[in-house]
Amino acid sequence: MRSFTERPFVRSVTAMFAGTLATQVANVATSPILTRIFSPESFGLLGLFNFALSILGPVAAMCFPIAIVLARDERAGAALVRLCVLISFAVSAILLAVLLVFHGWVVAMPNLELLGPYLFLLPVAVLTSGLMQTAVQWATWREEFRGLARASAIHAIVTNGLRVGVGAALPNPGVLIAISALAPALLAAMIACRIAGGSRGLALVGSDILSRTALAELRAAVREFRSFPLLRMPQNIVSALSLGMPLIYLARYSDPSALGHYTLAVQVLMLPSLLIGSAIVSVFYPRYARAARDGEQSSYLTKTTLGMCAIGILPYLIVFAYGTEIFGLVFGPTWRQSGEFASWLSLWLLFAFCSRPSFNAISVLGLERFLLVWELAGIFLVAVTLFIGFEAGTGPVTAIMLYSFVSAARNIVLIIWVHVVAYKALPVA
Repeated sequence: MRSFTERPFVRSVTAMFAGTLATQVANVATSPILTRIFSPESFGLLGLFNFALSILGPVAAMCFPIAIVLARDERAGAALVRLCVLISFAVSAILLAVLLVFHGWVVAMPNLELLGPYLFLLPVAVLTSGLMQTAVQWATWREEFRGLARASAIHAIVTNGLRVGVGAALPNPGVLIAISALAPALLAAMIACRIAGGSRGLALVGSDILSRTALAELRAAVREFRSFPLLRMPQNIVSALSLGMPLIYLARYSDPSALGHYTLAVQVLMLPSLLIGSAIVSVFYPRYARAARDGEQSSYLTKTTLGMCAIGILPYLIVFAYGTEIFGLVFGPTWRQSGEFASWLSLWLLFAFCSRPSFNAISVLGLERFLLVWELAGIFLVAVTLFIGFEAGTGPVTAIMLYSFVSAARNIVLIIWVHVVAYKALPVA
């Protein structure tokens, strides 16, 4: 009997974890430097830009990259990759045309006037985001976890090095935004060149792209996975709106520095999710999909969820108890308000961390309709909660506290419902 460390799942998770660890070490090491180079206002503008990108990101490739892992064979996967690349370029070009024609109107929109000088970076960011999503999912389908982890680590080191080096010379928000817009292209290029099947994989994706056979494969891919643009894309957009709702209210009721404090708090608290969650889920998703496709019983979902809860509870509880002191010590006295936000946000992000396997199981279980309804109900609850919190005049910290309570409850409901459906889907013994 093979030892625990020799199991393919464990080896794959270990490879992803090692690469993600290197990635987040680079992020953590440079964060205290960046908070002393850039002001809270700069981080606030970066947060607004990333919020706009999070809404446009699902449109970049219409969520077809998520379907790549579900492809039956390599040729079907390559057809999806071609489809994602074509859609990404088309959407980016359309967005650029819209900004050129309606720039004045867009800049006048609430909460977007601050991004006026940087709006034309959005089409670039949409394109690079779509290409990166596609490359990562193609590599995941091929189970190139070691190469993916290595590319992610190099990408993080280069990107953070640029932020520190260029930022030290030009400490303005444009540097942070431009690097964030261009950085995904670097990761996509490294994956394409080094790990996505090598020359054979690239040749398969690019072969006879305009032939009748290739076009027929594209049409077949659209038909088979049409639920992703029809259901998953709206769900992701609504989810982005829900996650970014605090930024909208902070921009309306507070100054840009409050946006920066909130942005840093979320960025830091997402580290466990990025460090451990991404490594585990990247391996869990394709294996769970294959198990379901083969009709095999699998306890991956429950075991992975419980494991992530066990891993996440300690760091998030420490932040809940000592967030203000930790942020003031690590990032400087200017960032103590970020710690106040982080203390309350830790409750929500703990359950968001634990719910990641359930989110990934949704596509396999065919629960896109449920997820869309769940997100629509959630954004209504979040909007009402934040409105009450800010209109009560008790301050942004109290409003974020209420937001965290509601968001944590939503994630608990999601975990329970997906497990109920997964249990019912198991064949009767």
